[in-house]
Amino acid sequence: MLLFMVDILLAAWAGFVAGLTDEEDDEDEKGLVASRVDFWESLATRNRPEAREPQRSHVEGRSLPVQGMTSEAPSVDAAVPASTARQIQKYHEEIEAVRAQAVELEKRVEGLKQQVAQKHDASEQLRQQAAFIKQCMLVQRELCREQSQLGQRLQYLEKANLLLSQQIKEIYAPSAVELKDPTIIEVRDTALEAVKESEADSKHAGQNPLCCTAEAN
Repeated sequence: MLLFMVDILLAAWAGFVAGLTDEEDDEDEKGLVASRVDFWESLATRNRPEAREPQRSHVEGRSLPVQGMTSEAPSVDAAVPASTARQIQKYHEEIEAVRAQAVELEKRVEGLKQQVAQKHDASEQLRQQAAFIKQCMLVQRELCREQSQLGQRLQYLEKANLLLSQQIKEIYAPSAVELKDPTIIEVRDTALEAVKESEADSKHAGQNPLCCTAEAN
């Protein structure tokens, strides 16, 4: 763009100079105009990109760039606007917050896993206890059945014992006739004592129930 403007200025200046000069001008004025045109042409040539070459100084056979011709690139921090820097800082803070939340969620997940494992162990223990209780109930039911059968047998024996005792009383009851034989008297006393013991055992058995009345379904 700059070169284009310089060319336009040169053309305008040349036209202006051509309009001012005529054939009657002397050689001095032509030389002055020519020198001015040469000056502007040299200036335009110097401003062209291909004519710009970095100046180098040769010291001991080494080409070194002339000081002042190179400039360091601006730093990234200086190029970033303040608003963008604040936005980046905000993003970093949000990322840190999300990371903290992720760590907290991982801890909660581990806690829930431990709770699930504990509940699983507790349910397994309850299942084992239920199986043990069921087995105990089955054993208790069987014992109640056997106890009921034993009770029925005991009642039958009690009835037989009472009947036998009654018969003994009737046989060995004191009669009007005195028994002189000591053997008969000893047998009678022994039988009466056995009857009393049998009656006492029957009363004791009647006070202790033997049958289980409640069975598990």
